[in-house]
Amino acid sequence: MGTLIEPRFFKALCDPNRVAILVRLAQCGRPCTVTEVSACCPVNISVVSRHLAQLRDAGILDAQKRGKEVYYRVRYTDVVGTLRALADAIDHCCPTDEISATACCPSPDSAPLEITLESNASSKPGKQKARRKREHPGKRP
Repeated sequence: MGTLIEPRFFKALCDPNRVAILVRLAQCGRPCTVTEVSACCPVNISVVSRHLAQLRDAGILDAQKRGKEVYYRVRYTDVVGTLRALADAIDHCCPTDEISATACCPSPDSAPLEITLESNASSKPGKQKARRKREHPGKRP
């Protein structure tokens, strides 16, 4: 399931303005310019343009330049495919009945599950300590 979760895709959809832009483009049903799209948002047109670029970079929108204007359209097949594949993966890996749920999930009385993380052989210990310090500036490693 990890390969289905593309962070850029979901990050692009986490902003309410970008969701409004996506809805606006989907409702239009045709490619629209930045000016047309900006009518749905209470933000400056330059901000709308940046939002459109993020949606495009995430694979949610397609952009086509015609003269001086750039027309954006929703990549319906790709968006639906990503969401459907994620839903199918969740359906496949997550149990839907109590029997299979108890078979894969340990009871609270059972021994704790050991998790082994592979370390990156090329990373240096000093760099890992520095990362921990940045993540938790008030704590010592």
